[in-house]
Amino acid sequence: MLSNLLEAQKEKLNEMMETAVISMTISNISSGSDTTAISLRAVLYHLLKSSTCKQSIIKEIKETKEMKRKEALGNTISLEQAE
Repeated sequence: MLSNLLEAQKEKLNEMMETAVISMTISNISSGSDTTAISLRAVLYHLLKSSTCKQSIIKEIKETKEMKRKEALGNTISLEQAE
């Protein structure tokens, strides 16, 4: 996104100041964090509302922690382990 804005600035040098590029970049970054926060909040809400889903997630987390302890996975998880 930043490269596109910088390219547009080069084309429209008199119309687009550096402060406009900085402002648009910061706006894009902050809007992305808003979307992420809203999505996480929705996921947590629905997990807490559905005890079956909540128990399933808790079980999966516990199994993963136990598997990590037993196999000493480290930081890298293979595709087979992720499935």
